[in-house]
Amino acid sequence: MPFAVTYDANDSQGGYFSGFAQAFDTSVDGQTLFQATNVENKTTTYNDIRVGSIPLNQVQYEAEKAATNHIQLVSHVDAEGGSKVGYINYSDSYVQFTVRVPSSGTYTVNVRYDNGAGANSSHLVSVNGGSAFTLNYPATVDWGRYQWVQFTANLNAGANTIKFAYNGTYAELDAIAVYQTGTAANGPFKVVNRNSGKPLEVSGNSGANLANIGQWGDTGCACQLWTFNPAGAGFYKVVNWSSGKLMQTDGGERRTVPT
Repeated sequence: MPFAVTYDANDSQGGYFSGFAQAFDTSVDGQTLFQATNVENKTTTYNDIRVGSIPLNQVQYEAEKAATNHIQLVSHVDAEGGSKVGYINYSDSYVQFTVRVPSSGTYTVNVRYDNGAGANSSHLVSVNGGSAFTLNYPATVDWGRYQWVQFTANLNAGANTIKFAYNGTYAELDAIAVYQTGTAANGPFKVVNRNSGKPLEVSGNSGANLANIGQWGDTGCACQLWTFNPAGAGFYKVVNWSSGKLMQTDGGERRTVPT
């Protein structure tokens, strides 16, 4: 996630993070983390107290796990998950995320990127196949330093697509994070059997109706991730993160069906 308090040590914002008397707190609803810390002020030569906040209810999506075309995966120690998507450098290059949200509305999308080209760069971004807009990326120190940019998107309940396409300049994508102010986080979660220690999964990562559900060792597959969508009166619909289909009982067995 983005740091709650950020600054650039190369300009007048500050020379160093002193780290003295740091304080953390959360909002009443538990959805926002607040941080207060000392940062050197080069102009006054004293320290400023900076306060920042970050959402705790955002869901993060790794670029290397998105649908892609004419790109290369790049390993990097500081990338989320150890790799990022680079070489989005061709007219047909794109990275397309499938994003799932519990209800329709306006969501904030944070984008973790790097841009070592020395000047601003951009991608064309489209949501659910709609008209594309230009998302600008200020230059980062090099191709191994990351920053965040942000935009808002109107998303539908269930699955949505957010596509980043080549726009004549160069930038690499590491991850996106999606949240809605005032909405509790909805996973994804792993459902782990206490006896066996194994997660619940859709067998074979199947997207078919009535696919079997069982337990297996932790594989990192999205078929082992689930969301719990409120269904009224204290009930929830359990939805598989990979297939987007509901868990149900069918003839006494657990299976998946369309939402």
